[in-house]
Amino acid sequence: MKMKNNFFSEVLLSTINNINKESFTKDLLFDKVKEDFNYEIEDFHISPVLEKCIEKGAVKFLESGLFVLTHTGLNLLNSPESAYENLWNIPFAENLEDNIYLKGNPFEKEHVESLNHLYEAYSIYLKDLKRYVKHLLINMNEYKFEELVINILITSGEAPFGEVTKKSNDGGIDGYLYKTRLKQGSMPIQVKRYEDNNLIGVNAIRDFIGAMDQSHRGGSYFISTSTFTYKAIEKAEEHGVILLNGNQLVDLIIEFKVGLMPKHDLEFLMTPTIAKFD
Repeated sequence: MKMKNNFFSEVLLSTINNINKESFTKDLLFDKVKEDFNYEIEDFHISPVLEKCIEKGAVKFLESGLFVLTHTGLNLLNSPESAYENLWNIPFAENLEDNIYLKGNPFEKEHVESLNHLYEAYSIYLKDLKRYVKHLLINMNEYKFEELVINILITSGEAPFGEVTKKSNDGGIDGYLYKTRLKQGSMPIQVKRYEDNNLIGVNAIRDFIGAMDQSHRGGSYFISTSTFTYKAIEKAEEHGVILLNGNQLVDLIIEFKVGLMPKHDLEFLMTPTIAKFD
């Protein structure tokens, strides 16, 4: 049976009014409500009202330990004379995420600041991860590096098949991507493990083009851990050679998690699996 009681109606209004002013922990909220009643009430007077507010979606309890008012709760506050009756008539809330009311609430500022700190920390972490992955790429075994590049290109969707060529007879071509399992539609690949200050020049692109036969023109990749000179980029565009610099290569590794594994239980934090880079 629904209990209609002026006393509990006043407790309700005090509770949601205090939450609307500021996001409190449970202990602080109870103290504020008791203060409104000159400390003549106890926790057991407030608890059932707060629990009903949460149950009906008028108040949400956050993982941070704070209570925040929802739009439903704000509507109750805007109709004080019928707030208690309206609380009982609210359907059970299913999804409160879009219902949270934060306008004018100090929690909103704290929430934004905490997110900014998180983004800043993640940005620093990502920058360090990219630097570390680049270091591993430059210093890894040459043949393993070529295998890794083929794996990255396949995983990122450039082609479904690929292989590294044998060193004894590669003719200046380090590997191929294929459109079919039977090696139809082959696309030559050349890779270079260079430091950032060792740019790929136009002569390297010209030599790569010379190593390909006419059937491969317009479908080939030149990949370096450094980057390319302006003349090299021009020559590559002229002959349809796709260029991938070191930063782009690292971005693909991180995006497609090639040679990376989740760190602890946080999937967005990745750490290189050294075996992949040996």
